[in-house]
Amino acid sequence: MSGHAGAAPPSPSSDGSHKDSAGSSAFKSQSGHSIPDVHDMTLLEESRAMIAKQKAQWAEETEGWTWYTWLSFYIPFFGWIRTYQWRNWYLGERRARQLGTGCMHAS
Repeated sequence: MSGHAGAAPPSPSSDGSHKDSAGSSAFKSQSGHSIPDVHDMTLLEESRAMIAKQKAQWAEETEGWTWYTWLSFYIPFFGWIRTYQWRNWYLGERRARQLGTGCMHAS
């Protein structure tokens, strides 16, 4: 027996938890003692709250993105090509490609 006089015993529910007269839920431990449930939200409600929070955060982070920013997000080439230094890098890359192709044909 619990030491509370006049308290109604917890009533079992279908999921193995118990609700006392105040309406708070508790779970039975292996020793048979009721352990109060710290979180009153169900797993589904918690998941929905987390998803809503992530959607709001994503909307805030992407606010003001242009169509080109979105395109660069999904196809990174478009973001990369804008930063490519054609005059400094292209000639060297072209020579390296010719040298590599020449080495393959020579072998």
